This record gives sequence, C-alpha cells and structure tokens, in this order.
Amino acid sequence: MDKLEQKKKLLQQKMNRLKEKEVKVKIAERKQRTRRLIELGGLIEKAGLSELSVTQLLGALIQIKDQSGSEETLKKWSSEGEAAFNKNKGSVENEKPILIKFPIEPDLSVRKKLRSFGMRWNSVRKEWEGIADPIAIKAELNHIEMSVQEIHP
Repeated sequence: MDKLEQKKKLLQQKMNRLKEKEVKVKIAERKQRTRRLIELGGLIEKAGLSELSVTQLLGALIQIKDQSGSEETLKKWSSEGEAAFNKNKGSVENEKPILIKFPIEPDLSVRKKLRSFGMRWNSVRKEWEGIADPIAIKAELNHIEMSVQEIHP
C-alpha cells in the first residue's frame, strides 16, 4: 500500500508541474499576442489611418485582405512599406540621443511626425526624447519654433 501511495504522490507532483508549465506557456502566448496587437496598432497610426472610424478601418482591411492574393501586389506593398519605415530615418551615424522642447504645445500633425521619427513624449519633463537624426527633424519641422538639444553621455 505504501508503494502505491508513493506512486500516486509522484504522479500528482508530475501533474502539478505540467499544469505550471502549461500556465507559463499560456502567459507567454498571451504576451506575444498582446505585443503583436500593439505593433499592429502602431502600424495603423504610422499609416495615418487612426482617424478612420472602426467600421471604415475594418472595411479597408477587408479590401486589403481581398487584394493580398497576388504575389506582385505583396512585393509592391513590401517595397512601399520599407520605404515608409525608412522615410523619416536619417542615416544611422547621424542618429543621436536628443531632447526637443516647444514654447507652445505642437499640434497633432507635428506630434505624429515626431513619433514617426521614433521620438516619445516625456510627460514629467514636458519634452520629446529619443534617438533620431536631429538634422532630419529640423529639416522636416523647419516651420515650427523648437529647441533641439543633443545629449552627450
């Protein structure tokens, strides 16, 4: 009877370990899915489609799905997407840690442009920060009064 109880106990322990592993795998899958959904939301923003209503956006995405069967179309989309990703990127050697301050709050289009350069808003310091090409940002936003400060480590 003792041996049977020991085997039962060992099996229960193995089962508990498997359940723990299953929970960890499910958590990892959920995190991966959440990260992907956040990336997709960022793409919607980067494409300038965030002002569309939910139904308009879904309709557009359904049309994209319908058109995605052609290899030629997918290649075209890939090259256009790569160009869009690289559009606001200065050369890597020109990218530096920078801070950008404005005398008054910039409008939405300027904020979107800053985000497209990889800048983010620091709500504590009330300034934009990031690693980007300051020359490219100044050229793109030359009509806006701002101070750009390079951070030297």
